[in-house]
Amino acid sequence: MRTLALLFLVPAIATAQVISWEKPIAPGLTYRMEVDSEFPRVIHALRWSQGAPQVTARSEVAQMRLFADAGSDAREGISSLLERSGAIAGINGDFFPTSGDPLNAVVRDGLLLSRPYPGRACFGWGSATSAAGLLEWSGSADISSIGMEAIVGLNEDVQPNRLVLFTDSSAEARAPTPNVVVVFKIEGGGFAPTGTVNGKVTEVFRNRDSVKIPQGHAILVKSGEDLVKMGVVMRNDEVTVKMKTTGMDWSKIDNVIGGGPMLLRGGNVAIDTLAAGFSKTFADTRHPRTAIGRTGKGDIWFVTVDGRQPMSNGASLEELAAIMQARGCTDATNLDGGGSTTLAIFGQVMNRPSDGVERKVANGVLFFGPKPTNSLPQVVIQGPAVIEPGSVGSYWLVGSDGRVLPNLGVLWTATGPGGWIDQGGTLRPLDVGGQVTLRAFTKGITSSLTVNVTPKPAPKLEPKPKPKN
Repeated sequence: MRTLALLFLVPAIATAQVISWEKPIAPGLTYRMEVDSEFPRVIHALRWSQGAPQVTARSEVAQMRLFADAGSDAREGISSLLERSGAIAGINGDFFPTSGDPLNAVVRDGLLLSRPYPGRACFGWGSATSAAGLLEWSGSADISSIGMEAIVGLNEDVQPNRLVLFTDSSAEARAPTPNVVVVFKIEGGGFAPTGTVNGKVTEVFRNRDSVKIPQGHAILVKSGEDLVKMGVVMRNDEVTVKMKTTGMDWSKIDNVIGGGPMLLRGGNVAIDTLAAGFSKTFADTRHPRTAIGRTGKGDIWFVTVDGRQPMSNGASLEELAAIMQARGCTDATNLDGGGSTTLAIFGQVMNRPSDGVERKVANGVLFFGPKPTNSLPQVVIQGPAVIEPGSVGSYWLVGSDGRVLPNLGVLWTATGPGGWIDQGGTLRPLDVGGQVTLRAFTKGITSSLTVNVTPKPAPKLEPKPKPKN
């Protein structure tokens, strides 16, 4: 009989069991799967021990550059973003509009890519600290030929008669016509959450739908009918951009992910649903969820809850706050959920997205660290190829020498309508049946196996009794 590595049985209520598995991903980064079959609820999470020397975390946008493509193509699945960036693990981030730019703040390695959304919580971290809270932002541009103008947007859709700054963290500036587009070369390293950047105008365009942004440059755009003042700007004008972002200590915080509402503050439940612009229905209905939280011991938890599926009902925001508290979090923030909820490791999507496939998202949090090397010539999944109704399938991974590999080092995933797999290697069928593709990842190599799950028979209807004469 196989032994499940790090298997804990924790009574949830008198008639239920919660089963969990923990598996090391890299020194300082651990993956945890938790199954509550009574509720039912399935949780996938990453615990990052902040300060671990071999693992770093970074806030990142799809394709690593905003507006890289149009519409949904500007977004990207988390597993694809892992491959593009070289990250070992990742989780989805903020809410987003159709254009694909995150709604709330994004700070990546000390540079502000997206401004805060008023009233919505953010989570930030540096090399030795983390924080959750609300951020406030303001910006201005002083152009030598026209003077001071307020900046009201950053790397985002341009609204009429509002001046928007596009930095080279964006592939291009986009705006409806009529418009004036001012391109300027910047001095220094880029746009910090709070700071001053100087530059000189190199080009001025009118009525361009889009303009590519060269590295080391930025663009100021104004669209609408109030363009007389911006139309005076000319080449070689001096530009000074000032931005101020309050709410976090930027000497200690260099990455931020936005979301909302807040879940926990100072160890207490503090769900600010209405203040953050969400409805009570959004908060109270069980959905797939994603959250981030910090513990008093210096760990940061990145948590996904599967939902809208027979094996997992999801969570309300109050339940999500309790889930974060159970992990020792004192401060926590909700991130985008629903079909966006995704947690991936080594390119494998570990949770079960409610859309049935991984959704393209605007941004996320990525983890960088040592990758396992392929030290095995071959691995094979062994177990039943057909699962009958009412039964489960047990699977294990075998090396080329015929030995069963320790389950502690195996990451199990399953795709297809017929069922799902836990981290003990047990395939649990769903009533609809169908094919399931199992994948097992270990030591840099992936093996797969197709399993047929027989649908559960429809209940037989008893014939109606004949009426008596």
